[in-house]
Amino acid sequence: MNREIHESWIAKNIKLGAIYLNANTLQEIRVLNVIPCQGVWFEYADGSGYGDTLPFADVLYAKLDEVTDYLEDSRAN
Repeated sequence: MNREIHESWIAKNIKLGAIYLNANTLQEIRVLNVIPCQGVWFEYADGSGYGDTLPFADVLYAKLDEVTDYLEDSRAN
């Protein structure tokens, strides 16, 4: 699947613990660690993907409803 990602959607100044989107899956992620020159470690709301590395270019800003969805899903698990 080929998606066009607008440059303004790519997250800059990534914050630890904040909710973003994985550009590959369009699922919400929580940033666990920022690895200079490589990307971020993250996890999905259900805890899967813990410690996987995602390149910076694949970290997108999340909308408020996506953040809310992540928080609701993580509380359910």
